[in-house]
Amino acid sequence: MGFEQDLSLYRLDQHALSKHAVELHRRTGGYFKALAHVISTAAVIAIRTGSENITIKELDTATAQLR
Repeated sequence: MGFEQDLSLYRLDQHALSKHAVELHRRTGGYFKALAHVISTAAVIAIRTGSENITIKELDTATAQLR
């Protein structure tokens, strides 16, 4: 996934997003705009919390903001 290469997170696990691809698709309905929003929001959350990684925790928080 191209997003992983563009994220400037210091501790981003390899394949952090692609391992959650099915779940990301389910949560965003496959819409690119929604996917970009969730990933961007999760990255901001990762920076603010100091985790510098995107896990299911950051994705849960980011997805909750879509509702």
